Amino acid sequence: MEFCAEKSGIQQAFNKSALTYDLFCDVQMQSALALINLIKKHHTFNNVLDIGCGTGITTLQLQRKIKYKKFFAIDFSEKLLALARQRLLKNSTCILADFDQMPFIDGTINLIFSNMSLQWSFNYQKTFSEINRILAHGGWLVLAMPNDHCFVEIKEAARQIRHCELFNNFLSESAIRHYLHDFEIVSSKRFSYTKYFKNTLALFNSFKQTGTMFVKHHKANKLSKNFIKDLDNYFLCHQWQDNIPLKYDISLFFVRK
Repeated sequence: MEFCAEKSGIQQAFNKSALTYDLFCDVQMQSALALINLIKKHHTFNNVLDIGCGTGITTLQLQRKIKYKKFFAIDFSEKLLALARQRLLKNSTCILADFDQMPFIDGTINLIFSNMSLQWSFNYQKTFSEINRILAHGGWLVLAMPNDHCFVEIKEAARQIRHCELFNNFLSESAIRHYLHDFEIVSSKRFSYTKYFKNTLALFNSFKQTGTMFVKHHKANKLSKNFIKDLDNYFLCHQWQDNIPLKYDISLFFVRK
């Protein structure tokens, strides 16, 4: 499957991280577990879909939690998807697909699960419309997305030093709610998770190993040795050296169509 040039860049980044993703995906795992806890006890779901399943490491946790008849998982990284096919339960169908053009008939999916994947959309209106299209009436959508409060310390450091942006601009929680206007929000919560690093090189390496360093809408500032050194000095001056925080702020929603 071929993707547009912008999406191909993200696909390549995730493909390169296939062998290291599971070792560095602690944030994604903790987010998934918090997200799964939002799913209340319901009758067996007919058709379940995980959008952006990656290696399947978090998808498997969902499969073990719920009852279902058919389970589908999609991702647009063929190397991550190959690992998911090996890991997921035998009654799973893994499909290489773009979440803006999903190969499902209208109104046929009863539960859609999306953990830390929809932030890669280039057109949120299109993405959520596609989700709405395939979700059955009365069906459920449970999703986690990083919001605009993520990475405040490292973002501020980059602005102070080079007046530049290093990361994607995530939606605010109010903006996420706007795109969910066609759904009934049953429950929601904020999930915070902080990782600490001995230096900024280790921090950026954690993104590289999960394929998440790609920047969508603007040209990323090159991480030169001098820039890395300047960032380290910034955190040293703020007494954060050897304990540099990377704070995630994630919005979780459990909604019904």
